[in-house]
Amino acid sequence: MWDKKSGINATYFLTILDKLDCMSEQTQFNSVGNRVTKLVLDRDKIGSKAVFEIKGFDRKYIVGRMDFVESILRRGAERITLEEICING
Repeated sequence: MWDKKSGINATYFLTILDKLDCMSEQTQFNSVGNRVTKLVLDRDKIGSKAVFEIKGFDRKYIVGRMDFVESILRRGAERITLEEICING
C-alpha cells in the first residue's frame, strides 16, 4: 500500500490457506459431540502440505508441519499458541 500524502510505502501479506478435510476417524469428541477432546489427523489426507487449515471447525485451526513451526519460532514470532497433535497413517 502507498500513502500519496506521506509517500510511505508498506507491504502487507494476506495468507489464504488450503482447508483440508483431514480429521481421522480416531478423532474423539465430547459427549455432546460439539467439541474435539483428542484431535487425530490422517497423514494420507495431508500429503506434503507444510501449513493448512482444518476444514469442518467453527473456529480457525491452523496446522503446521514441524519444520514450518521451527522456522517461525526462529524468526521470533509472538502471540501464537502451539499444541502438539497426533497423526496416524
